This record gives sequence, C-alpha cells and structure tokens, in this order.
Amino acid sequence: MASLGVPTTIQMGKTIRKLAESEGDKSVEERINEVSRFYGIETELGHFLTTLGDSLEKDGASFSKESIEIAKKILPEGLSEEKITAMILQWKAHYDWNALRRLAIKIPIENENYIIDLYNIIDGSLVNNHGVQVQDAASGEPVFLYSHRLRAARNLLVLLSNLMIACAYHKTRIENPKDFEPYLEFIKTLGELMHREAIDLEVLEYGRRIFYMMSFSTISFNFDPIFMWFRFVLNSVLNKNPPYLGKRNVQVRLHHDLAVFAVVKGENSPPEVYPSEGFYLTNETLSRRINRVGDCGHLYRISKYYCVHGGTCIRECENCGKMMLVLGEWTEISKDLFSPPPFKTNLFERTPYSKEEEDAYNEGQYDAVQCTFCASMTYAYNSTMVMQTAYKGGHVSFLEEIQRDAKVSLSGAKHVILLGYQLPPDDVIWRSAIVAKQNHEDVYCSVVVGYEGEDRWIEGYELVQYVKKTKENIKKEKWADYGINAIDAAMTIFDPNNVRAYTGGIPQVWCSDGNLVDKDKIKDLLYPSKVFPEGVAAMRIKDWEKYKK
Repeated sequence: MASLGVPTTIQMGKTIRKLAESEGDKSVEERINEVSRFYGIETELGHFLTTLGDSLEKDGASFSKESIEIAKKILPEGLSEEKITAMILQWKAHYDWNALRRLAIKIPIENENYIIDLYNIIDGSLVNNHGVQVQDAASGEPVFLYSHRLRAARNLLVLLSNLMIACAYHKTRIENPKDFEPYLEFIKTLGELMHREAIDLEVLEYGRRIFYMMSFSTISFNFDPIFMWFRFVLNSVLNKNPPYLGKRNVQVRLHHDLAVFAVVKGENSPPEVYPSEGFYLTNETLSRRINRVGDCGHLYRISKYYCVHGGTCIRECENCGKMMLVLGEWTEISKDLFSPPPFKTNLFERTPYSKEEEDAYNEGQYDAVQCTFCASMTYAYNSTMVMQTAYKGGHVSFLEEIQRDAKVSLSGAKHVILLGYQLPPDDVIWRSAIVAKQNHEDVYCSVVVGYEGEDRWIEGYELVQYVKKTKENIKKEKWADYGINAIDAAMTIFDPNNVRAYTGGIPQVWCSDGNLVDKDKIKDLLYPSKVFPEGVAAMRIKDWEKYKK
C-alpha cells in the first residue's frame, strides 16, 4: 500500500521517534506538523496529546485548568466541566503519552528497526508483568514505569499507528483518488478470473473443496483494511451479474472466509442497493452445505483472507472476546472505512448504529462501537495489532485461530507470492512456516518487493547477478528499495531456481504503460506457466479424476 501513501513500518517508527523528541523547545503541535503523517487532524491530535500531558517533567497523573479548556476543543459542545474532567481521566487511564515519550526516547533514532524494538521493550515487559526503568529528561534521575503504564503507552502507540494509516488513506482519497484505480481494477480482474474458473470447474462436485475454494488465498501482514475492503465491495458488484452453472442453471457468488466467525459493523447503504451484502463473509461449513444441497438458488466460491497481525478495523470485545470488523459505508472508496479516534475531528465519519452508540457519541466517546454479540462497548484501544516483534504470544484467541488456519493454507500452496512483504528476519513464525512448507515439495516463489528495479521478471542466474551487482553498487540502507532483502530471504528458503523477482513497484507489476491494468500480467503474477502449464482448473480436474478412481 506504499503507493497509496500508507507508511511502512520504518516510516512509522521514524514518525513516533520525532514526535517524542525532547530536544529543543518545540511544542507538540510543531512536532506533529514536522512529521507530516497526520493529515487533516494535526490540530486535534495536538490538543489530545497536550491534554494527556506533553511534558516529560511530569508523570501525567494530574492535569490543570488549562487542560480542561484544551479538551473542550475536541469534545462535544455543552459538556459540563464535571463530564470533561471525567473524560480526561478516562483518556489518561487508557493512553499514557508521558510514558510513551520516555520509552521512545530510550531507543536511538538511527535504529532502522525502531518501532519493532519499541514494541519489543513494551511487549517483553508486559509478558512478564514487569516495568521498565527510563531516565528523566530534565534531572537525569531514573524513572520507573510500572506495567499498567506500559499498557497505556502501548494503547497510544497502537492508536498513533492506526491514525497514520487512516490519515494516509484519507489524504489519497481526497487529493489523489485516481491512485486507487489500479488496485480496484486488479481486484475486479481477480473476481472475473474466479468466475471464469468456476465455469472451467463445472464438471466437479460443487460441495467439494476442490470446487468451492478459489485457487488463491491471502495472508495479510498489513494493518490497514484497504485491500480487503476493495475485495468485499467489488465481489458484491460482480455477484450482481454472476455466471450460471449446471442443469439447474445456478448462479455462482464470490465470498470470503476470514477463518473465524466475525460480524461486520458497517454497510450504511440501503438494502435495495444490494440485498445480500450481509453474505460477503462466510465459512467452509456454510459453503459446503449450500453447494451440496443446492436449494438456495446460488453456489458459493470462497477465498481465505487471513489478517494474521490483526488490523485497524478489527476489534476484540473485552466482555465476550468476539471479533468485530468495523468498516464503512458500502462504496468503493469509503469515507468512514476507518473508525474515529477518541477525540472529535472533521476528517473521520461514523454513523451510530444503536441508541447506546449515539449516547456515547454525545458524551464525547467518538470511538465507541457496540459489540454485535453481547452489546458491550468497544473503543479504539480494543483494536488488535500484533507487531513483527520477538513477542508474539499473549494475543487474542481469534488471532491464534487465524494464524493456525493460515499456516495450513500455506502448507498447500504450490506458488507463494511475497507481494510487498519483506519476510524480515524478526518474523520468525512466518519464516519458519514457509521453511516447513519448503521441506515437503518444490514450491515456486515470486518476490514482488521494491520499486527501484526493472519493470520485468528476473530469475535464475540473472537474479543472482542482480542481487550481487546491487549490493556492490548500492548502499545497504537502500537495498530494500531494490527488493534485495526479500530476494535474499526467498533464495535462502526456496531453491534459487524456483525464485523469480519483480522489483519495479506495486501496482506496476500488474499494469502496462500508463498504469492500465493488464489481465495477462495478473495471470502471470498468480499462475506462472512454469508452475501451472495447463492452468489451475485443468490441474484440479486431473486431481479430482485421480481421487474418484
């Protein structure tokens, strides 16, 4: 998503470090404007962090009369001073800017794994219920941050990370909406290919996995929901004019399986726009039964979509532990795809879906979303985000279930595509999962990482030479721009003869001149002839014939 302005992990780390910087007399507003990552909410975010306490000389537990006046600017008009005070105390209980600044300053700004190390410090301590000792910026005396403050610091770190992603999306939506078009066309083409694939597989039993599972799955390490949302919306568009199969002339619909049961909060469009929007999430049990019985007037084809690190739109209910997707209005480029932060802004939109949510908004709880399962309220700090750190344990149960299913899906892959994913050394879980897969059979790997390289696929001896020459002529800190880190990782795990790389950028990998989506390039990206000489459908039909025998 870098071409849409969404910051990388490295960029997010640099932003947090500069925002926390203690040198000089720059106000928090000046630091926010300098980092240029909070498009459209610079003033409001400044008020929020000032209210939390921007001074490193205080522990953030108390606040002044001035804080109440500042908080009024980002809360509903007409709130009593008593309610404003209660809201400030609630903010401070869940978000500790003083603690996060101290932790952020502790790590050298030169560290390229900055944000990962910041999460490591916090998560490593929280796993053991320990605190962290830091140094007071003014006196130089040691200051001990207890575990409850680390939790509040992490909440704020997640919130700031989410806001950077959301603000980048809104900036592109408002200033450069055409940048979304190659992604939308790519996903539309994927859906058309899956409809075509259903026609080619018409001879199979519809209730079997070999038919209802699409020939690709997605394991997303991104925190943003943009790609997933486009898939939801465009599949619903394609489902309005589906192909029809079999003697009963039954239509084929495309849907998604997130590997866990989840409810979606969103869909502001009236039912007449598309009556079956609520069915864009499904699971294998439902798909198998509907396809086998055939009494619903349609067939399902599903694709797995694994949000293995959580995301900005995924919340865990603290009461029932269920997973919710908090999404937006039913349109391609939604204005409310991202939930509002805890404070008032003009950039974020959200329509209350219940009387309880409306009451919460009127009280200034703009991030409140009611759990569909148990009716408890969830907030921005309930967003699930698992960073690529050394400490992966202790996350919510549904993420564990998603990750297990994703590893099973990966174990059946004949072609692994690293689409913008560097396969970093610190992400031990997924490196080991791919290594375990490689031990079973020959697997082909396509690396689509970097944007400074050539606009073509490179493989074999030429790829080895490309890596060698780039390392000789380009500084190490720029290697990622040429895809070198990801190529090295892939060639370590896979047979180098089974690795190819495209380093000319995304979405260029599936576009021809002028950023026009090229269907043949998409086919070659997903189904290279070296792996699928006869196509996926022909391979599945042969497997089915062997099974029947």
